[in-house]
Amino acid sequence: MGMFMITMGSGFQLTLGNGWTASVQFGAGNYGSNRNAEYRAAGKEDFWNARTAEIAAWYGEREGIDTSNWYNFGNDDQVQGWCTADEVVAFLGMVAALPSRKLRVADYEASDRHDVPVAPV
Repeated sequence: MGMFMITMGSGFQLTLGNGWTASVQFGAGNYGSNRNAEYRAAGKEDFWNARTAEIAAWYGEREGIDTSNWYNFGNDDQVQGWCTADEVVAFLGMVAALPSRKLRVADYEASDRHDVPVAPV
């Protein structure tokens, strides 16, 4: 069962049927073009936009600061910043195609699942 969530007006999360949640954040403090915006500035606007955003994904429940169930972009990075709209869409498609289990980049490269695109760089 999928679910949509707005996160304090600075982005959104999608929980997908495969058990993964994808996060796209573009507010103050996030790794994107609005990084230096006034905190909660998005709540003061009818529309909030950005040129780049940060992305992340995790499998199952998000457990505080524990990132062991998060998608790993390599070098133990669980968040990728400064992504364009095209990169975000590619990432969402990749997360939707992930199997219903935790998958690290090294696991992907060692598997035969090369029909699934890796996350954008």
